Amino acid sequence: ACSSRVAAAARLEQAQADVARARDNLGLATLTAPQDGVVTSVSAEPGGAVAAGQPVLRLAATDEREVAIDLTEQDVAAHPVGTRFIVRLVANAEVAAEATLNRIDPVAFAATRTRTAHLTLRNAARDFRLGALVLVTRAAEAGAGVALPVAAVLDADGAAAVWVVAGADRRVERRPVTLGPAVGDFVVVASGLNPGDEVVTKGIHSLEEGQMVGPRVTE
Repeated sequence: ACSSRVAAAARLEQAQADVARARDNLGLATLTAPQDGVVTSVSAEPGGAVAAGQPVLRLAATDEREVAIDLTEQDVAAHPVGTRFIVRLVANAEVAAEATLNRIDPVAFAATRTRTAHLTLRNAARDFRLGALVLVTRAAEAGAGVALPVAAVLDADGAAAVWVVAGADRRVERRPVTLGPAVGDFVVVASGLNPGDEVVTKGIHSLEEGQMVGPRVTE
């Protein structure tokens, strides 16, 4: 009789555990949005079976809108987090808003070798709807800098410089520059270059001050 009571108690405990597990599973069957938003895609049908961890739908928050753009490695080097942009609607260029770069995906697309940058819109009009096509330009900023291949920078006794092509006879001159952050094979030149300067990026160690170079070659 004692063993029967022990066995019955064990079965009761197991049944109670099964009930608790079933209640937990039932709770997981109810999807609750963590915030207000718009459903942008649905990956499951009503009544269908889904595995644990399988996405069911994608929800886009409406309180903070983002713009996604693709950047090359050179663009990534020239646009650190916090860079400001002006975003305009393709459908109506008069509708514009400011945006700030808040993060860049760490992994590049294998096919394009570009990375997705996420810009947060600030005080954007309601015309900036989900999925809208936009034109993005960098906001005018002092000291915005330009990105160059690391291989284009001379390092003479710790002082960075580049070769700049000057004059109608296309002679090179060494130009001291101040470097900013480096990303991959590119580095930001924070100061020392002017808009329109032509910088030699290959064969820099074979040049001398005042040497003539050929016409620019675009790859």
